[in-house]
Amino acid sequence: MTCPHCRSHWVIVSALQNLGEKLLSTLGRHAYRCKSCSSRFFVFASRRQRRALVEARARRIVGHAMISRVLQHT
Repeated sequence: MTCPHCRSHWVIVSALQNLGEKLLSTLGRHAYRCKSCSSRFFVFASRRQRRALVEARARRIVGHAMISRVLQHT
């Protein structure tokens, strides 16, 4: 996934903010946010693409939690 504004690949799934966005997501158009330029945009994404982004985010969160836990014990 690439940000249409800055062309960065540092893109995450964005939370749906209203009923209209929830309706769009059921039609396959999902909200994303660029972590480089903070722009929010919508893209038609397959379930597989969306799942890959969500899993990557979960791995980062788990990784950060594990690192902080290790640092607390040192």
